Parts: sequence; C-alpha cells; structure tokens
Amino acid sequence: MSTGTNFHNSFDEVFLRAIALGTPPAAPMALKPCASTQPAPLVVPPDLNWSGIDGNWSTFPILLGSSQQAFSILISTTNDITFVPNLFNDSLSNGGDFGLDTVGLQLQDSVLSTDQQIIGSVATRDFYLGLLGLGTTYTNFSTYNQPLPSLVWTLKNQSRIPSLSYGYTAGASYRYPGSLTLGGYDKSRFEPSNVDFTFPVDTAQNLTVGIQSITTNNTLNRGGLTEDITSFTSGTPGHLSLIDSKVPHIWLPRDVCDRIEQAFRLTYNPRSDLYVVNNTIHTQLVQLNPALTFRLGSDVSGGNSTTIVLPYSAFDLVLAAGFPYSNATHYFPIRRAANASQHTIGRAFLQEAYLVVDYERSTFSVNQAAMPSPLPQHQIIAIPPPVPSPNPAASPPVR
Repeated sequence: MSTGTNFHNSFDEVFLRAIALGTPPAAPMALKPCASTQPAPLVVPPDLNWSGIDGNWSTFPILLGSSQQAFSILISTTNDITFVPNLFNDSLSNGGDFGLDTVGLQLQDSVLSTDQQIIGSVATRDFYLGLLGLGTTYTNFSTYNQPLPSLVWTLKNQSRIPSLSYGYTAGASYRYPGSLTLGGYDKSRFEPSNVDFTFPVDTAQNLTVGIQSITTNNTLNRGGLTEDITSFTSGTPGHLSLIDSKVPHIWLPRDVCDRIEQAFRLTYNPRSDLYVVNNTIHTQLVQLNPALTFRLGSDVSGGNSTTIVLPYSAFDLVLAAGFPYSNATHYFPIRRAANASQHTIGRAFLQEAYLVVDYERSTFSVNQAAMPSPLPQHQIIAIPPPVPSPNPAASPPVR
C-alpha cells in the first residue's frame, strides 16, 4: 500500500487505544446537516475466514492504500482507528506507527473507499489480526495540525450512512460468521432485548453495563456431571464492565473466576494468566455442555435488565501452537481482573450477543444473537439521525 502521510506516535500495548498528545490545535468540525434523502445503511459482509491465535474468529475484509492491499481484520467497539499488523517499518519491535491513507470497505458488490483515514501499524508478536475501529471521536497527534475524524464519523459526514450507529455480532465458528451494519442493524441476527442502556459521562467507556449475575445450569462439581443451577456471583456485588470486542476474553473479579474454575475443573496457569482445559476435562465439558447466563443491567443491581445465554461452545477456545504453549491448547476465556478498571466483556461474549449502538442518541442495546438454521435473509433497518435540536450538540470529543 502507499503509506500516505506517515507520523510516529505511541500506543497502549495492552488495549491498543490510541493516545492523543497535546491539546487540539483546531476545533473539530461539526456534522453536516442531514440530507433530505437519507442514505441506506452499509452492510459490511464477513470474508468467511476464521482466524486467530487465541480463538477461531470471524474476520472482515478491508483494502488499504491506492494499491488496495487486502487485510482480514476484527472489529473494535472502543477504538476510533484502523489498526493493521506491522506495515510501515519492518524494524519495529514493540512499537507502532500511524499514517494517513485510504481505507476501503469491501461491500457485497463494490469497494467503498474513504481517504485520509488514520491507520495504525502495530509491531508486536501478539498482534496477529488488524482492527477496524467503530468509534466516533477525533484523534489528535502533536505532529499533525488538526484533529482527525474516525472512519464512522467521516462516513456519516459524507452522507454515506444515515447516522452514527451500527449493529454488530462477532459470529461464532460453531454456527455463523459475524455481522456488521453501519448506520443501522440487521434485524434477522438477534432477538430484541427491549432494554436500552445509556452512555456514561466518560466517553471512553461508552459501552458500559452492569453484570448483575452469572449462573450456569450444569457443573463438574464433586468430580461428576451435576445438573443444577449454580451462581458464580451470589453473595458478591455486581460489577460494571466495558464491552470491548478487540479483547478476546471476559475479565471478571477474582472471586468469580475462582468459582468458575472450581465448577468446571479448569486449571489456572499463573505464567500465562490463562485457564487451560486438559483433554479429559474438555471431553467432559463437551458432554455436559453447560450454558452460562449473564444478567446485564444499567447498574450493578436493580432496574431493567436483559439476559444473554452462552453455550459451552462459546468458551471452548483453542490457543494456537506457540501462543504461549508449544502445542495447541484448549482454554476457557476468562481472566482475573486486578481491579475494576480491567472488568471487560470481550469478543468471546459477542459470539452470542448482538450490539445495536446509536452514538447520536447516546444509547445502545445488548441482544441475544439469533442463529436459526438456515440463516434468513438480511433485514436491514436504518437508524435515522435524531430530529435536529435548536441547540445542536457539540462535536465529538478529541482523544
């Protein structure tokens, strides 16, 4: 690809969130007035590849630069930038470069190209696949003379999508690939929860929900197959958690992890900080097929809530050989959170959940993904922009 404008900056290697440097030298532009005829939502089909070193993930195709270099990428519900594996500088070891270039979305019958988009090139052994950020904030670099809008913001401002919104599910290798709709959602891919959550004040934590309870219908307690309803959260307060699809795991309080470990006879490896599953236990868990039910609310308890059910298949993931073990290894994708800031609902959860996010109304919903067989035709629903206010909202924040 052509590297376009290239500038170096730093990034958080743990969560791959771009760091904004300095204060914005210029005010971000506001959205253009809505056109009299609204554009249709964009359906971005998956590329039908299943890739990953920490699971078998559904990927989406993008084309970068004038040469349209192809990448299979994952979706990030928290980033505003497109990230790809090391691209600009082969000598990088554990750093990253950022540049401006064209991002092409591979649609069903065409490529939709958007110029002057931020592309982050990441050089780290663990960064196996790229990320397409669905955020809407501007990013500011001290070496560039103006804040830079995100891809979704640019698409809305160019009247290519009806609103700053999207529908997304990660898909599951044991059922169907992922689904992404910009400016709307695919009604055929979920069962409506009829519960809307509101963005918190902290714009970096927009998709925050309260995990009020986690239960299962079957366990391996006492060394045998046990059919019972077991709560992993009884006697403990609920906790707030950020939905972040670029993270593969579900990060939970230590005591919750301990209960899940005991119930399913997992083995915690302190060196890798992962819960591995030996072949004997794996066979038993596949036979048992426990389902975990997450109750989500706007707070840690009370109020309207919705439940998302995940079968064992959603947790039956495999680490590729060499990452970090010498042989391919079954593991259970929960992680011990050191503190509340690490509580995260990652991609494993979104195999069975469908997000509908509306930035212009500051609301979102978490719905049970629907996977009927055969998969029905798309039912694409546009999310229109709000009725213009006499006091328009300010431009999005700058990071």
